[in-house]
Amino acid sequence: MSGRRGALVGLPRLRHLTRSPTTVRRACAAPRAVRARAYVPGVAWALLLLALGSWSGAPGPRTDLPLDKAAHLALYGVLGVLTGLGWLWANWPRRALIPLCLALLVGPMDELNQRSVPERSAEWGDLVADTTGVLAGFALSVRRRRRLPIADDHDD
Repeated sequence: MSGRRGALVGLPRLRHLTRSPTTVRRACAAPRAVRARAYVPGVAWALLLLALGSWSGAPGPRTDLPLDKAAHLALYGVLGVLTGLGWLWANWPRRALIPLCLALLVGPMDELNQRSVPERSAEWGDLVADTTGVLAGFALSVRRRRRLPIADDHDD
């Protein structure tokens, strides 16, 4: 033991363990404005997807391949990645379902909107591709981020 109370020789100081639980919660919690800013890229991408879904006569290649479904999967996969990164940046460990469910709602909103747009149609296959893309993108971003090493912020 060194001269500091509760410190072991060779181990980093863990100041956050000596504080009360309320103080630790306040220190770890980011302000709401910072948490909200974490989702700005995802919200912007979702608005772009809804705008693209409202575009009548969107250009596309004429082919029998399911490129439409691949495009839905890729575009909504980006939404899933942005949502996952926003969730990680906002540091809401127990609230993953809130942003994920909101991202999952963009697909049905887009498909319902496309029903009223001339030259567009709502399809179940598109909705499945949208949902799969969001889930895969979210899982990919969260899984990849958790594999990265976490930097220690203790001061020795």
